Amino acid sequence: KNSSARALLKTEYSNDDFAKKIANNLGMNLLTLNSIHSVSQAEFDSGITYADIMEKNYEVLTEAFGIENSNNSSRE
Repeated sequence: KNSSARALLKTEYSNDDFAKKIANNLGMNLLTLNSIHSVSQAEFDSGITYADIMEKNYEVLTEAFGIENSNNSSRE
């Protein structure tokens, strides 16, 4: 409880019951980081790309570490 962490991270297809309990006990948000090893049929059908997944992971990490998320053009 003395950590400066802002969120607990889990992977997209993991069973999150245990992670939810830990996050609740610590008063943290539970965020999902995509391991990029597979996509759902719905994601595939929508045309999701590797870049889309990495962008979402970037957003998750900036939230988890409390980093100010600037606009996308500054990273290009």
